[in-house]
Amino acid sequence: MSGPHAAFFYGTLMAPSVLHRVTAKPRDTFTARPAILHNHRRHRVLRCDYPAMIPAASSSVRGTFVEGLDDRDLARLDAFEGDEYVARKVEVRLLVPEEKSGAVPGAKTDGEREVVQDGESREAWTYIWVAGKGKLEDGEWDFDEFVKEKMHRWAWSEGADEGFADAEEAGRQWEAGGGDPTGGRSVIAGSFEKTLDAGVDTRADVLESAV
Repeated sequence: MSGPHAAFFYGTLMAPSVLHRVTAKPRDTFTARPAILHNHRRHRVLRCDYPAMIPAASSSVRGTFVEGLDDRDLARLDAFEGDEYVARKVEVRLLVPEEKSGAVPGAKTDGEREVVQDGESREAWTYIWVAGKGKLEDGEWDFDEFVKEKMHRWAWSEGADEGFADAEEAGRQWEAGGGDPTGGRSVIAGSFEKTLDAGVDTRADVLESAV
């Protein structure tokens, strides 16, 4: 049974095999569609395989909108991302074939057509980098390069930790009813969602931490 939550992934979790490993669920559990998030920018992280994303005017990030996540999945994802990121809800635009709407310059589809367009708006959780701009490179992170050269280690290698052990422990604690397994970072039980519920705008805090 699928869950009620959606997320926007822009890095390693765009690969279904990596998402499967983090959530410990079959790949067909979730529905994934291409999407774009405006006014944000993706960066390479120094000496790391994964990227970071921070708010940035006049920039956009291409990623994947994933539906069907449940509370347990979000707890595992939050533990996997760790304290370098903060969970935040954003509005993304689904990407559709070019003949259906107006073009998004420079975007590409996963198939044959080179141009995609803004579709409908959807709300989703995503992870914003808060570990400091000093750890980021100026260049864009390349998903195709990750798939060709590094994904095998993330998707299948037992020797590659990269947060997987934390995700597994978070899942065990969640299933055992032990409360928030991430020490307050969970997007479900943590202080971030409580702040959103209280109507406090966290954008300034995120921007300050990200730069």
